[in-house]
Amino acid sequence: MINSPLAIFFITVFSTLGFILPYSNKTQDLPQTKQDREEIILNDSFSAQSILVFDIKSGERVVDIDSDDVFGIASLSKIMTGYLALEYLSPDDAIEISPEAHTTAGAVGGFRAGELFSLKDLLRAMMMSSSNDAAMAVAEVVGKKLGGATPDDRMEIFVRLMNEKARALHMDNTVFQNPTGLDLPSGIPSNYSSASDLARLIFASQETPLLWEVSRENDRIIYSYQDDSHRLINLNEVMGRIPYFIGGKTGTTDASGESLVLLYESPLGTRKAFILLNASHGRRFLEASSLLARVTTMLP
Repeated sequence: MINSPLAIFFITVFSTLGFILPYSNKTQDLPQTKQDREEIILNDSFSAQSILVFDIKSGERVVDIDSDDVFGIASLSKIMTGYLALEYLSPDDAIEISPEAHTTAGAVGGFRAGELFSLKDLLRAMMMSSSNDAAMAVAEVVGKKLGGATPDDRMEIFVRLMNEKARALHMDNTVFQNPTGLDLPSGIPSNYSSASDLARLIFASQETPLLWEVSRENDRIIYSYQDDSHRLINLNEVMGRIPYFIGGKTGTTDASGESLVLLYESPLGTRKAFILLNASHGRRFLEASSLLARVTTMLP
């Protein structure tokens, strides 16, 4: 059930504009495991509205709490942005920070307009530090490659790609308006999805392991082609407590609350994913640690 009035309004508007967003309970790639799911009962201290933990290879669900409900996903949107970038560009391609990208809210890394970086380093900025200017710069370059003449044209092309890829992956409850996940000026989320839909994106992204590889470092100094250094700090506070951490992504906005994706191995050699959506501000890492301690033997 879509349980957010804003989501219902948003979906209605986008359906009118031509974005068909049917709701479906079909999650055949994520078979339910009723016995395991019944063992996990969240107490009143948990604020997260949706949680999904599953085996990436088999799709078996370890925990499923309202995984089909739709919420704003904030910067988890950058998983799709990075996934598409690696489909259309090479990791060593040079990406310019355009004036338009540089003025995006939530800039991280101290980038300057006109600086050039490799796509791989801008992916680091997106996945580690959730840099919005990096995401916009990457999206613009993809849009330009596909024929966009102006910054607006390029962004329109890229957002269309995001929605087309969502449909191709059967992310039927997902819609994108920008490559960053920033809230709209009206104060509502820009991009919506569900944990079940994001699971499908995680499945697909196993084809592009670099996307997760660049999210694993605690901090990193990257260099522009002009040889200026920029330090990136990973926003993921829980990854250091997971011995077999594969990668992850954080997300937070005023309207979407806090979200988190973690990829890890438990036991070693068995890949699992953890998705948490719409937690209260300041709660996601505590709640993720608490839940992971209950479903794995990794955390104290």
